[in-house]
Amino acid sequence: MGIRTFIAVDLDDSLRGKVVDIQSRLEKSTDYVLKLVEPENLHITLKFLGDVDESRMERVFHTVKEALSGASPFKIVLRGVGAFPSVTRPEVIWIGLGEGMESLIKIMTTLETYLARIGFPREKREPVPHLTIARVKKPSKDGISSLLRSLSDIEIGSMEVSDVKVKSSTLTPSGPIYKDLTTIHLV
Repeated sequence: MGIRTFIAVDLDDSLRGKVVDIQSRLEKSTDYVLKLVEPENLHITLKFLGDVDESRMERVFHTVKEALSGASPFKIVLRGVGAFPSVTRPEVIWIGLGEGMESLIKIMTTLETYLARIGFPREKREPVPHLTIARVKKPSKDGISSLLRSLSDIEIGSMEVSDVKVKSSTLTPSGPIYKDLTTIHLV
């Protein structure tokens, strides 16, 4: 059994606090049973690798570093709250991106290309950078869609992306525990 691994951008503390405020607003405004993402676990996934054998980890680190060698720090703006598969049937509630989305998509696409060379399958879908903030555990009759629509264009805040992390995820009954395995600084 390998190490459950993914590549992500973590939020800075200031932006994390603003996202927690949005989570609280959602939780207080609906009878839906939501499983909020813990503040320390808030991140934007760039690529999920699945279970990676420990013997391959150094190669993964090297490949990610190589893929990101041309990337410079850039600004992202978190903007708009939405849901998958839709706001009328939400299962996952997320925050989207305004400025910086193209830069994240470029990084995601580059990671796909480099990691495919060492045997990781490519995503079948186009990359959609987003920040998952909650999962719907139990819907209720009081729809949440009007609240989500009212937040669809809200600007939450911005931050500079100056590094990307390769992280492990250990699943536990109380939720996942993430650990940084390596950090790649953008220069």
